[in-house]
Amino acid sequence: MRPLAPQTVDNVKQQLNQGKSAREVASNLKVSVGFALKVRKANKENMPPPKMGRPSKISKDTRKILARQFNNGAIQSLQDGQRVVQAAEGELVHVRTVQRHLEKEGLKAYVQQRKPGLTLNHRKDRLEFAKAHLHWTVEQWKTVMFSDETTVSRVGSFG
Repeated sequence: MRPLAPQTVDNVKQQLNQGKSAREVASNLKVSVGFALKVRKANKENMPPPKMGRPSKISKDTRKILARQFNNGAIQSLQDGQRVVQAAEGELVHVRTVQRHLEKEGLKAYVQQRKPGLTLNHRKDRLEFAKAHLHWTVEQWKTVMFSDETTVSRVGSFG
């Protein structure tokens, strides 16, 4: 097999430096994929690393918007997330894709743990408190500080 022209080798190097894959370079310049890979290997210190895998259908910006809307409570289900992605990207994606991207943003699905209801003693204590303080004035209530440690969110929910 005869060697390729130096002009062809330079063209391969130039396209690989532009970030194109070896397969794209091979089809553009009508050379083999093996040759394009050989040129990349010979000049790997001067070339950007090859992009691996399939490109994502959801961009990073859309993924962040999706996660923010789930945190705020604007989106309740993965199907709603699908609609948001389709509106933003114009791309129909599977529900599992939306779930995977939310997991990349640190959001995970879980079933909230059930907490015990009020016992009979709790109810009785609350009724006694209410009866004892039934006739308090507004000024008396202003001196009370409640510390039940309940977190109140002004924007959205905490999940």
